Amino acid sequence: MKQASYNAPAVTKAVEVVDLLSQSTRPMGLSEIVRALDSNKNMCMRILRTLEAQGWVSAEEGPKYKLSLGLFQIASRPLARLDIVNEAFPLLRELWLNIGVNVYMGIPHQEKMLRVINFESTGRIRISSPVGTTTELCEGAGGMTLLAHSAQDRRDQIVGRAGKPSGKCTFCTPAKLPDALKKIERTKLAIHDQGSFRSLATPVFDHSGAVVAAVASTLPANGETLSAVKNTIGKRLIETAGAISCQMGYLK
Repeated sequence: MKQASYNAPAVTKAVEVVDLLSQSTRPMGLSEIVRALDSNKNMCMRILRTLEAQGWVSAEEGPKYKLSLGLFQIASRPLARLDIVNEAFPLLRELWLNIGVNVYMGIPHQEKMLRVINFESTGRIRISSPVGTTTELCEGAGGMTLLAHSAQDRRDQIVGRAGKPSGKCTFCTPAKLPDALKKIERTKLAIHDQGSFRSLATPVFDHSGAVVAAVASTLPANGETLSAVKNTIGKRLIETAGAISCQMGYLK
């Protein structure tokens, strides 16, 4: 194991315990772990109990310890994000070629939306942000779609922050946020009218039914009514997001 410049002994030992259990073909008892790591029994016990409380380790009769699926799920999250980009890219490219306006996909990242795919408009007016850009969840249709389908406590927390003087909320006034989020959750379509251009977004679901991304489009108004945009671009977005969700194992 690489030696860190600044070492936290308890964290280092916890990593060693996890690494040891990951290499074992069977559950291990406390004494075995202590001997294998040449460590203090009390420290190992505290680490195991903490890991068990966090869902990273499970205890069998004895007790003997083994890694649980909790750690696997955490380690799989970056892979899941990579999978969704790979699955979505050809479908979003096909949509972009058909409608000719900006098409993008955003995923939740540290209470913001991270743009992971972006196809620029083929028209004269180009309105988009590059891949890697992050925006507040209350600043556009994509972020609002992610927020509308997030856990209620997180939604309440972000809505509360948006109402403060330092909050950022361009989708609507903070007072209207709760109703706007309920509507987006119900209709599966967010529409952000900013006068000269509009943004639309719809959710992507994974195999568990959780929303893992938003498929969105930003386009000039061009005199079209919101109803017309909803029935054209909105419909195509929903169809494409549904196809991506199916690729991710989602079954309605």
